Amino acid sequence: MVRKFITKLDSYALMIIALLAVVVSIWQVNHQRHHDRISMMPYVSWEVEPIGDTISVKIWNKGAGPALITNYSFSVNDSTFGAWQKAFAFADPTIKSLGGTTFGSYTLAANEKLTLVSYVQGLRRDGNLRIDIQFESVYGDKKEDYLISSL
Repeated sequence: MVRKFITKLDSYALMIIALLAVVVSIWQVNHQRHHDRISMMPYVSWEVEPIGDTISVKIWNKGAGPALITNYSFSVNDSTFGAWQKAFAFADPTIKSLGGTTFGSYTLAANEKLTLVSYVQGLRRDGNLRIDIQFESVYGDKKEDYLISSL
């Protein structure tokens, strides 16, 4: 009789241990997925580089994963434009654009820098430049960032 009880107790203990092992494995897989998601997150940073009268506005992905840029817009003094030359002519006709990037969708790789615009400052310096960028990670997490800078 005692032996039968011990055999039942052993089988129950083994079932509980197996069930706990499954629970711990599921928790560990979820934890690992969360870690993988965070480790592939892009981190967009801005760099405004003045060299004399020339200013370059750059975007830099400091994260480990690529930033999939889905939307990009820029405005000067709260007016949105599709071309840098028109924007600068609106703000101050003496600003000379040295080149700029306009795109719809773009993948900014990890540790990649992209020059959005380079220009020579004009005579008036009372305008505001705003650049909005919406991007997502490879996992589909949507983020947005912006830069506000004076012209």
